This record gives sequence, structure tokens and C-alpha cells, in this order.
Amino acid sequence: MNTDMKYRPVTYIGPTVIKYGLFKNKTFKGGIPYNYPSFKGLFNKCPLFSRLFVEPGRLGKAKNNLTAKGTAENQAAAQIIEYVKKEAK
Repeated sequence: MNTDMKYRPVTYIGPTVIKYGLFKNKTFKGGIPYNYPSFKGLFNKCPLFSRLFVEPGRLGKAKNNLTAKGTAENQAAAQIIEYVKKEAK
């Protein structure tokens, strides 16, 4: 990812996780929210989490990749779902 991407808008395309305030299609105008308080643990526990934040120009392709097995987006979504399930136990 380009370093100036850090401050460009991105949209979260992963599954909705209410506990973390994660809603599909939520846009973050300041780039990937690495310092967003409720997300800090997710970035540490789910290394692919950042792949679910997509710049507007890649949105269509990235959303298609969510359902394509083996893609980074698909694996990232699965990783988040698995983490949330484990946490709920």
C-alpha cells in the first residue's frame, strides 16, 4: 500500500461486527484506522484485517474477491469471523 494511502478514504468491506462498531461499507476518511481504539486488538489478532479496508478505486474488485476462495479479502473476512466466534465462547 502506498504511504500516502494512509490518509485517503477507505471503505470497510468485511462482515458487520457490532461489538467493534464494524459495519459493512463504513467509510473512514482518514485511511485505515490503525489507531481506532476498538480496532487495535483486531489488527494484532487478525493480521489480514487491514485487507478489508479498501480505497474507492478498488471497491468493486475487492467486493467480488470477498466471495472468491483463496483471495486475501476472502481469507481476511474468514479470519475476522473465526476470531469473533472464538471470542464469544
